Amino acid sequence: MVNRRYYQELKSGPSDKTSRAWLSECLASANWLVKALDQRARTIVKVVSEIVKRQQGFFEKGVAAMKPMTLREIAEAIEMHESTISRVTSNKYLLCDRGLFELKYFFGSGVASTEGEGTGRPRRP
Repeated sequence: MVNRRYYQELKSGPSDKTSRAWLSECLASANWLVKALDQRARTIVKVVSEIVKRQQGFFEKGVAAMKPMTLREIAEAIEMHESTISRVTSNKYLLCDRGLFELKYFFGSGVASTEGEGTGRPRRP
């Protein structure tokens, strides 16, 4: 968030055009960053919501109930580009009752072990 009170205090201080322009540029930059972070958060929520919806069986019954799923399917469902889904699911994690999972895990590229659980899959917090 941008502290508007602080901005107003600074704005009322300097009277020269250069200082005012600098403050306006800083505010515009801060507002852009806030909007970009908000958009990023909304995109992550959209992607995760769709993953959870499609992998509901996993959350209810475990690994055996996981369904094959591709980045493209998620991209089409939420009307975004596949590369966006790839970036959103990289190095992001979902904490649930079954453990901590990288979002890429839900796309089924893991290798099953003899116990039926994937190797390197759930991590307990």
